[in-house]
Amino acid sequence: MTGRRELADLRAIASRLALREPVRSEPGSYDQEAAVAVCLRPGEGSIEALFIRREDHPGDPWSGDAAFPGGRRDPRDASLWETAMRETLEETGLDLRASGSLLGTLDDVHPRAVVVPNLNVTPFVAVVPAAAAATPRSEVVAVEWIPLAELARPERAGLKTLEGSSGRREFPTVHFGDMEIWGLTHRILTQLLEIAEAADTLRE
Repeated sequence: MTGRRELADLRAIASRLALREPVRSEPGSYDQEAAVAVCLRPGEGSIEALFIRREDHPGDPWSGDAAFPGGRRDPRDASLWETAMRETLEETGLDLRASGSLLGTLDDVHPRAVVVPNLNVTPFVAVVPAAAAATPRSEVVAVEWIPLAELARPERAGLKTLEGSSGRREFPTVHFGDMEIWGLTHRILTQLLEIAEAADTLRE
């Protein structure tokens, strides 16, 4: 069962987010905007974060990857937070408008490879109730709530090697079950874990 400690940890993360000024990309330095939702909920002994695994699609640079729910901004979205909420609902059925609360934002990130679109991604951190459920929907094959304390374990870290036109490149990864977290998602997760560690929420 979840208890006071997990709720206190979420409040500590919210306080840390409120104290920092997120880094925003320079307007005009990217072609498209996107947003993801870093959904947190109190778990059994640790805060849990929601991850999805995308379907395999030839030609899709993020095919089969673990990710936070999200996607590109639609012209009809009033804000990037609206984008994050819409995409989360479409991909997981989790309605952040009805059951989520926005805690803050992390630094913008963008792809470092030239073979992917020049996107600027804004990560929004939200909290949902412990009973919040998610199911795979549009272009998603799996969803999983993963304890942050587990993702912070050194033994879950690794390297992913990719061959490209510029040669071999290595990317840091975190593994949990069938989820291999790397790239943009890893960089967002790293920010989140740094905040969680500073708030002393990763203790066993």
